[in-house]
Amino acid sequence: MSQKITPYFEKANLPIVVTDKPFARGEGTSKIFQMTIEGKKPETFKVFKGVGTDVRVIDVDKGRRQVLLFVKEPKRTFTEIRRVNGQEVEVPRETSAEIKRYLAGMDERHLFISELPKAEGKINTVDDAHKLLKPREVAKKGTKPVRQGEWFFVDITPEESFLIKEKAHAALFNTALPTRGKPHTCDQYLKITDPIRGEVTFILGRVTHADHKTVEFFTWQRVYRNTEPVNPRGVHGWID
Repeated sequence: MSQKITPYFEKANLPIVVTDKPFARGEGTSKIFQMTIEGKKPETFKVFKGVGTDVRVIDVDKGRRQVLLFVKEPKRTFTEIRRVNGQEVEVPRETSAEIKRYLAGMDERHLFISELPKAEGKINTVDDAHKLLKPREVAKKGTKPVRQGEWFFVDITPEESFLIKEKAHAALFNTALPTRGKPHTCDQYLKITDPIRGEVTFILGRVTHADHKTVEFFTWQRVYRNTEPVNPRGVHGWID
């Protein structure tokens, strides 16, 4: 049985509206779980639980103003209407019967929603979610990374420094990191395909974003994206 989630969001000082009317458009969307963020000042979470969906908050972090949300719904097919190049396009989609978990709350200046990747073991707390979203390579580095939204920036190794010197002529200026939301724009951007590391990305200088504090680096940094699924398994308004 689905839980009353409003008190848990309020405990984290997060505004929320749980509606009995779906807000996604398309055939079959009247039954699926939906979550988005509406408004600008103030922003508010909006949730439609769907039909026969188990929706629960399994942890509240008052200090971070974040919650961990559990969602389990039946497998369903539906059509999502998206706007592509100014035109509305119907995209066939399918919900998964697997359990989905979302980290939602406040990050710096704005509310956000982040679907967590599949994971072995128990993910029961907001802290567990943060650890899961951090790439393994970043965790192994041993130094504290700088984060801006879904991006992590880590000091380069001597081997990477040598690689950059060879390829620095190919660096691009004032380039946005690839993302689904508002752009993270960096002063210098360098993508290298290395036989050992594969495709790697480095940045130098300032990285700016409308919703985040600007960060600045005076030495090249290796770039890692968080582990949030690139193609979410549910329907929600993704917010960086």
